[in-house]
Amino acid sequence: MASFINAYLSKSLQKVTSKCRELTVVLGNEAGDMDSVVGSIFLAMFLNSWREYGMAPAVPAINFPLDELPLRMDVYHLFKKIGIDTSLLISVIQSTTLLNHEGNYLDLSDILPNVVLYDHNKLSVSQSFLSNNVVGIVDHHFDDKLYVNQRNRLRVIETVGSACSLVAELYKKVDVTVPCPILLLSSIVLDTLNFDPQQQKATPKDREMFEWLSSLIPESVDSDELYERLSKWKKDIFGLSLEQNFRRDHKFFSFEIGERGGCLNTGISSIPCSYDEFKDKYSLEKIASSSYIFLSESKLDAFIVVFAGKKTEVYTRDIVFIVRTADLQIFIDYTTSLKTSLVFYPTDKFQIEGSHVLVGFSLSDTSTSRKNLVPSLANFLKGNA
Repeated sequence: MASFINAYLSKSLQKVTSKCRELTVVLGNEAGDMDSVVGSIFLAMFLNSWREYGMAPAVPAINFPLDELPLRMDVYHLFKKIGIDTSLLISVIQSTTLLNHEGNYLDLSDILPNVVLYDHNKLSVSQSFLSNNVVGIVDHHFDDKLYVNQRNRLRVIETVGSACSLVAELYKKVDVTVPCPILLLSSIVLDTLNFDPQQQKATPKDREMFEWLSSLIPESVDSDELYERLSKWKKDIFGLSLEQNFRRDHKFFSFEIGERGGCLNTGISSIPCSYDEFKDKYSLEKIASSSYIFLSESKLDAFIVVFAGKKTEVYTRDIVFIVRTADLQIFIDYTTSLKTSLVFYPTDKFQIEGSHVLVGFSLSDTSTSRKNLVPSLANFLKGNA
């Protein structure tokens, strides 16, 4: 069934290259993990075949440069194994290297298409000109309650482990054929950490959609074996530079500041290994200097890195803040504000260039993720900073 998906992607790309303006773009989030890339394709295919939503023709688009796809080892290897032709993918962000992806670039500002937000429910600052064009949302993050008047046709915002579970449910409800269900199933297994109860990621709906998708596959699915293979691909990051690691799963946020006024432009990167393992590979000094360069080149006020991995077979979660020395106390206050639900244990402090500082913390709750931290940080900065 990979051929069906490739044929659909090829037709979608033809619409983009022919400058078709009657499009609904299903837009994944800027981090571009497996959940986002796979789910945006399947949601677009669904909207293209189930015409009741009135969103055809629908095309999927990734929200990062295509030349960065190989940095997402899990997505890259899964697509290669299944036979998905990545040369047919569409991106709304131009490539940053000499690789020729010009024909795969969709200029949102040129065609101003209708947009369905997938795996996020708030446009980035650079894409906010599309605010009046948002016609649907399918997401599993905190609901920012935006675009309310335009999204009444399709608004699915629900806390589940994987947004792909919400996409699978759309197919199941109306009995639309799922081509290559192993792709959706793989995303669910990876995003829920194979339904590990200690991680508190999976919900009954994730399990239900996993079972349903499994029933569509002739051969039995060993979720343990699948998760082990996907995790191995995802964690194959030590061949990357520090800058590539920071870019491979990165999101930008503009947090409102309370009494001080203005916004704090913040980048948050997620890295799939333990902080100690990362330091053993690259050294604290190099991490600090590369973080500062990344912050400066990205024009960020603050840069946060979240680590998740195993240390001696035990899950760990760590967070590192790279901030101006003058802003450090704001983030220290944030780490103490959650003490009833989450404890931040200090691990590192490293001065950078005299103007910035890196501070690291180990988290008491290993199920904490970027998805959980962003709403609490946003609320704290808005009300206390």
